[in-house]
Amino acid sequence: MFNKYLNKIFVGIFILALHVTPYTLHVCYASYEDIGCGARPLGIGNAFCAIADDANAFLYNPAGLPQLKKLQVSVMYANLYPLLSDRSIISNNYLAVAYPMKQAAIGVAWFSLGAVSDPERSKAQYQENTYLLTYARQMERFYIGFSARFHSKEYGVNDWTAVNPVFTRKKTAFGVGIDAAMLYRTEDNLFKFGLLVADINQPDLGIASPSPVPMSARAGIAYEFEPVWVFNDLTGAVDVTYRDNDVKAQGGIEGWFIERTVAVRIGGGFGSNSYGLISMGASYQLTEEQYNNDFRIDYAFSCPLGGLQPTGGTHRISLTMGFDVK
Repeated sequence: MFNKYLNKIFVGIFILALHVTPYTLHVCYASYEDIGCGARPLGIGNAFCAIADDANAFLYNPAGLPQLKKLQVSVMYANLYPLLSDRSIISNNYLAVAYPMKQAAIGVAWFSLGAVSDPERSKAQYQENTYLLTYARQMERFYIGFSARFHSKEYGVNDWTAVNPVFTRKKTAFGVGIDAAMLYRTEDNLFKFGLLVADINQPDLGIASPSPVPMSARAGIAYEFEPVWVFNDLTGAVDVTYRDNDVKAQGGIEGWFIERTVAVRIGGGFGSNSYGLISMGASYQLTEEQYNNDFRIDYAFSCPLGGLQPTGGTHRISLTMGFDVK
């Protein structure tokens, strides 16, 4: 019975992918780059598709949300790529609420990316927002998840948009994308495999001409090592992503120690179009025995090895809280 459902789901996702592929040719794509979310995933190089065991899972693999034991709230802020030569400010925010139920989970999340240029130059402003509504379900060792992504983007009023005829009628756009995801855990609980196909229907967010958000895919594998040295838990993960003919490989390792109250991480990635990244991170967690509810603070630092240079790297800070709602 389990294999029957598994085959049907994979065939369905494959047919959807084939159906939309012909429309990805010869068009100008919208933004919404996959830069990840949350400090914990960034610390392991954004290789989180097969881990997906906290409220950061919405953008990596929403199928993993039923793994949560409590209602979780997660918030994040990051100033991306500080010290850019043109003095631009790129801000990144994330807010998520995930509610696990019996063998299922529901949740909502908000992800934003905004850019503001030096006011002495062009006064340019640009904002992207993505709101996610997610449902996930567990079937034995197999998990599936589906999300609706409500995308919006807005160009601010400045000297450029004031004279550009493209923005005569409107400066905003809106579209809805559909995600499908799966997660599988082996019987010995050592391996997990994940898959996410995002924006399957490629919503159009064009202002004056078509500008669809491209369909993307993320596949991952995670392995739980035996406890070694001071580590109570040690996990390694690798993700491979595909989006608009760009391929990236990302990976990292996470270790928890001192009775799983402190974690350290290291990761990195490489790929097409000169993509390169190294990252590291750490966490401190108060458990229910020490605090009325779970509380975790995550920090990550990443430095690009290609593309935007020079920069001071990116710092991300996240807070994740768990609440008993019985």
